[in-house]
Amino acid sequence: MNWPPETGASHTIGATMRWCASLLWMLIAPFAPSTSFAAPPTTAVTTSIAPTFQIKFWVGGMSSSLRDYQVELVEAALKLTDADSPPYYISYDHRPMSAERSKIATERGESIHAHFSSEWHGDFVNKKNVYLLDYPFLKDRLGLRKCITLRKKLPLLSSIDSLEKLKTLRIGQQSDWSDIIAYSNQGMEVVTAEDLHSLFGMLERNRYDCMPMSILEIDRTLADQIDEHPELVVAPDLYVFYPISVYLSVSKTQPLLYQRLKFGLDQLFADGTAAMLFNKHYGKFNTELNTPSPRVFTLTNPLLPSRKNNSIINAFNNRNLSDNKQ
Repeated sequence: MNWPPETGASHTIGATMRWCASLLWMLIAPFAPSTSFAAPPTTAVTTSIAPTFQIKFWVGGMSSSLRDYQVELVEAALKLTDADSPPYYISYDHRPMSAERSKIATERGESIHAHFSSEWHGDFVNKKNVYLLDYPFLKDRLGLRKCITLRKKLPLLSSIDSLEKLKTLRIGQQSDWSDIIAYSNQGMEVVTAEDLHSLFGMLERNRYDCMPMSILEIDRTLADQIDEHPELVVAPDLYVFYPISVYLSVSKTQPLLYQRLKFGLDQLFADGTAAMLFNKHYGKFNTELNTPSPRVFTLTNPLLPSRKNNSIINAFNNRNLSDNKQ
């Protein structure tokens, strides 16, 4: 695949023509007769040069550990198209907002151009309005969960040795997390809060038993809260896994951005750079399940088709588990 694309939308051709016109003016202006080609005012010269494009990228819906990796991956992908594309800068939006609101904003393409998301679903969203770039961004590690719990509840969690016993736990989740569907689909009681800070406070007040979070983010998330909630811990050797698809979603109002990201990501995953970036941030989790007897309980994700559920679960089991399958 070559960059820039040989064919594309009319906006790409138009941008190129404008850039060429600007360059031509810069070359002939010093030699132009003053009577008919006098240099325009300073403000006009400034606006004739191709403007720097602002890429509006939303990162408010992810933990700091996920954000660091995904930002580095996106910037590496875009850098591969720097030489033949208009100049740009990335504006990272950290505002908290619900998953549905962020998706609607991305579809409109005004305040958000792109962000990482799970399945594109919701009451007021339309998948036809976005490009969904599907790569193994987080392998299967995002769907592998451990529990944050109260220290005094560790004996309870250490006694969980079957899926039926797991279902007796009260699960805590942020109200806009799609994970809720996976747990409620199993008949589990799910207690929700509007934000993570409130969720930690509710756990300390014994409103629920376990807050499952991905192994990629659970330690750092707890570390950020431990001073305020010193009695919270991560339960060892208890895991819940269910399939999660992660996409880099790009508004269809930004086709050039989509082309640049796709070209860059194709290269990063083909030449091993993406794997190197993953290992830089998460390499220690590649052997997470290399313990004598991990308790791993597998759930299905109702948001995914049965075939995709089975494919992801089978691949996870083959890569990670041998005799320790629940």
